[in-house]
This record gives sequence, C-alpha cells and structure tokens, in this order.
Amino acid sequence: MHASAHTFVPWEHIAAFGVAGALGRTIILALLKPGLFFRQLTRPGNTHMAWLFAAIAGSAGLLLAYLWTYVFAPATFETLETLGVVGVEARSSAETALVTAPIVISAQVIALAVYCHVLLKLFGLNKHAFAVTFKVACYAQSGALLQALPIIGGIASFAWTLYLVVTGLSETNRLGRLRVFLLMVLPAVLIAMLVLVVIMAAVMLLGAGIVANSFLKDIFDILR
Repeated sequence: MHASAHTFVPWEHIAAFGVAGALGRTIILALLKPGLFFRQLTRPGNTHMAWLFAAIAGSAGLLLAYLWTYVFAPATFETLETLGVVGVEARSSAETALVTAPIVISAQVIALAVYCHVLLKLFGLNKHAFAVTFKVACYAQSGALLQALPIIGGIASFAWTLYLVVTGLSETNRLGRLRVFLLMVLPAVLIAMLVLVVIMAAVMLLGAGIVANSFLKDIFDILR
C-alpha cells in the first residue's frame, strides 16, 4: 500500500515518493495546507527524518538569502555597505553561517521545541510527547524557504515560520490558534521587558553611583 500525500507526511515515506518528490510534497503541504499537514504529526513518525528535513529546509533558506543579497542583487548590498548600513565583514559572516547552518538550525529547532513544550506543559495543554512538538518545530522550517522572495524574504520567512509553529501546536494539541500564539509570545515579551527593566535599573544605579562619587569628592575638596 503506497503512502498518500494527503494522509501521511511525504518526507517520512521517501521510498514511496523518492527524495525530491517527498521533499517537494512535504514543503508544499506544510506551506499551503498547514492545518491538514500538521494534523498528521500526531501519528507515529521518525523524529530523525523530521530533524533532517529541518536541516535541509533551514540551510536552503539561508542559501537563498545569501544568493539574493550577494549574487542576484550585489548592487543593493554594495549600496548598503557604502552607506554604512552593513559592515565589510557582513559577507564573511554570511559565508560562515552557511557552513555552520545545519548545526545552528538544529540548535534553534531544539530550543524552540523545548520552549514550546515547557510552556504547554506548565499550563497543562500538551496532549502528546515531546517528539510531536519537536516535529512541529522541524517541519515549520518550511517557512525558511520564503527567503527566496526578494526584499521581503526575511520578514515573510519569520512571519510564516511563526504561523506554522502556531498552527502546528494548535492542530496537534487541539487548541485555538490565538491561544497558542499568546502562549508563545507573552512569556517572551515579559522576559524581554524584565531584561529591559534590569538593564535600566543597572544604568540608573551606575549613574547614581557616579553622581554620589562626584558629590562626595566635591565635599572633600571643600573641607580641605
């Protein structure tokens, strides 16, 4: 019995579709029919294949971003470089990112999966093991391929990847998308605000220390 693209994750059935066919079908389903696609992730599946998909899709996204910036539109980059918007080391950093892409993407996917799963667990909303959350984070890397879009590729890729993660967690845990979105975003916002408050407090304390030191020095000078 052959696997169907509409009832299975094609990438986990390479024998039925071939590598290129399975990759292409999975990307199309994840990008265009995310609700249907992520619903399948509650079935038993291969997390190693999901990780491999994330490494391929994420690396491809970085490659597309590199090509648009430095190959297809070099004049734009040179203009930004002249204006000082980007430094001369930007190209070297981008090339290094391409080489280390699979490692960096793997770390990002694991961190995202842990973050989401812990939040779901804390609020008693997760209905599956960590493997399902991990697969959602992996296949959401399909959004990285939107880096192929000129100019808006980075923004579109980030926004759609976030949408895929929200949709994936919503479908696999049978939760409303708005609820999942708020669950993901609010803690991050609160943490960012807390960090900002700590930084501001540190700056104020430092400033107060400098003022106090200057004040005491003036008093000592007067008393001499």
